Amino acid sequence: MTTQNHLHTATADTSHSFASRALADGVRIDAVARRLGHKDINETYKTYAHLLPDEYAKAAKVLDAAYREATPATPAAQAA
Repeated sequence: MTTQNHLHTATADTSHSFASRALADGVRIDAVARRLGHKDINETYKTYAHLLPDEYAKAAKVLDAAYREATPATPAAQAA
């Protein structure tokens, strides 16, 4: 491995470590993308989406709450 290739690998490893830790600590993905120098957030999302499983659950809860607020309660639902 050449020195240049070794440096690129080390830099990529550092970037991946940073992104993984930042996302695990709750840093927003757009902020991570900017810090990594990605011009398109989709590049970051495609690489690190698997680290965001809680985000899917949060989104589902928000959508469920919005649906419940927008849906009028039926008498059967009120009795439950």
